[in-house]
Amino acid sequence: MNKRSLFSIYLVCLLRFSTKGTFESETLVTFLRSYFKMLRNSTFRINFIGAGKTTLLNALNFRNSTRYLVSGKIKLNGKLVNGDELSNRCAYIQQDDLFITTLTVKEHLTFMAMLKMGANFSKEQKVERVHEIIRELKIKKCKDTKIGGINNKKGISGGEKRRLSFASEILTDPQILFCDEPTSGLDSNMALMTVQTLANMAKKGKIVVCTIHQPASQVFDKFDKLCLLAEGKVAYFGERESALDFFKSISYECPLKYNPADFYIDILAVKRNKINNMNNLQAICESYEKKTLETLKQIDEEYRKLDNPYMTKSSYTGKRYESSYFTQFVWLFWRQLLNTIREPLATRILIVQSIVIGLFLGFTYYQLGFDQAGIQNKNGLLFITLMQSCLSYLFGAASQIHYQWQVTYRDSKNRVYSVLIYFIAKIFSELPQNIIFPALTITIIYWLAGVHPDITVYFTILLLLIMASNTAVGFGTFLAVITPNLDATIGLIGPTFFPMLIFSGFLINSKSIPVYFVWIKYISWVYYTNEAVMITLWTRVKEIECNGMVNFCIKNGHEVLKQLAFDEKNFYLDVGMLIVMVLFWPTLSAVIGFAKNASLESNFCLIKFVRYFPFKL
Repeated sequence: MNKRSLFSIYLVCLLRFSTKGTFESETLVTFLRSYFKMLRNSTFRINFIGAGKTTLLNALNFRNSTRYLVSGKIKLNGKLVNGDELSNRCAYIQQDDLFITTLTVKEHLTFMAMLKMGANFSKEQKVERVHEIIRELKIKKCKDTKIGGINNKKGISGGEKRRLSFASEILTDPQILFCDEPTSGLDSNMALMTVQTLANMAKKGKIVVCTIHQPASQVFDKFDKLCLLAEGKVAYFGERESALDFFKSISYECPLKYNPADFYIDILAVKRNKINNMNNLQAICESYEKKTLETLKQIDEEYRKLDNPYMTKSSYTGKRYESSYFTQFVWLFWRQLLNTIREPLATRILIVQSIVIGLFLGFTYYQLGFDQAGIQNKNGLLFITLMQSCLSYLFGAASQIHYQWQVTYRDSKNRVYSVLIYFIAKIFSELPQNIIFPALTITIIYWLAGVHPDITVYFTILLLLIMASNTAVGFGTFLAVITPNLDATIGLIGPTFFPMLIFSGFLINSKSIPVYFVWIKYISWVYYTNEAVMITLWTRVKEIECNGMVNFCIKNGHEVLKQLAFDEKNFYLDVGMLIVMVLFWPTLSAVIGFAKNASLESNFCLIKFVRYFPFKL
């Protein structure tokens, strides 16, 4: 790589209305073919206003949205590369700053360093690199501050978060840095500081490719190169200071004391239903084309020379992840456990909820007897306890996973850790609370209500209901993974979970279920749990009191099970199916998450790369 200090930023604006926010393939082709030479030793900034600026960066990083079809190839130092090889030498800073908000700045960077820097570095070297980055990006004063930012949690500022995003990606000293709107959401002062940070990186010889929306004049003045696109064609490319002279030569003069960036947007923006405006844009593009035809020919000729591949020695090892799966598990478990410990309010709410619900149901059904009324009361109590446990943990898991999933999705695309390992670490780290809190509720209810004095019955029912609660956690995670947002997840819980409740054998007798709905009970962990709990309780009840006031009397627990259409022989089948369900839903969630993560690396997109996109380092 050319190590000279150079800070060249190019502004590419595709200013036209588009109902789908897409851009024509000719735009991309023109940009890639005509200006690849400048990517070799420069930093540039592109701004496709409402027309796919993020899509371009995603395509260049093999991160293609399913809305697009991408074909073609990318060359790095003259050699064809795939996503793994490109990721090894590039970093991608996305528009949203996503972090686990309970971690401090230093803890976050330590976590990233331990997973991204690989086995070639010792732990001491990784820690030293973290301190070096903290000093370099001037975030030392907030290194022990929690990141915060979600649910009004106080934390570091927006500018510090931007610099933390940079810090996370440059730990491995990448040669190419992609930034998607690095100044988005920042005030003018923070935006200027952020651009200055990019300038400092470029001066160290890095290629910094970024998009920025509507720059302020102070920010715009930091750039020395400018590229403007209009309707898929190049309207201008060259020195920033020469752009005004070019437009003046074709009768477009910028008013005094007017931000040039706003001026370019004004003259290149497509106004709706204005044919004259389209003709003006065409004339501007043709004027520039005539002035630069010879230059474009020279660039195209140099481009063709890259058909003879060459490759400098690369640090790419062929591994998808720099750290082992065990190392990933250890640090993900550490992060998840730390996150749980630092959410004391959530823990207190769970404790209070468990105790209050336990006491309420326990005193409502206080000391039930084994008589005719007790049959319905005990069955109803155990079903309500089962339903409450499932719903609480189903909603809790669904709401909790969404924000973490955004972080996990980004990190897995950056090849920091595996989605599968994330789910495994998450399950193990949350297992204590997913056992303790259901056990607390069930224990209070069981002994206050006097369900059964046999300690074996207590522990069996306790184990069954804990398994049901953890199955609900897995099912909630599954719904969160397959839906785009929390609202969609919550909306899906009703149509998917309530049929399982209805056909669980309590609200409707199993023998009365319509034949076309019978299959639902066989995929319902609520059914298997309910049947197993009923079998556990009533097989140990040898005698039930009969009241002389009733005409029909159920004399023992076996008759209760017969009335419910539950078969005593199904107990071990129910337990086995419940174990399968406990494992099935989180496993399916992990597989779907992994598949979603991998699917965006396909080469299918509506945008077509008709030639190679070469980087010369």
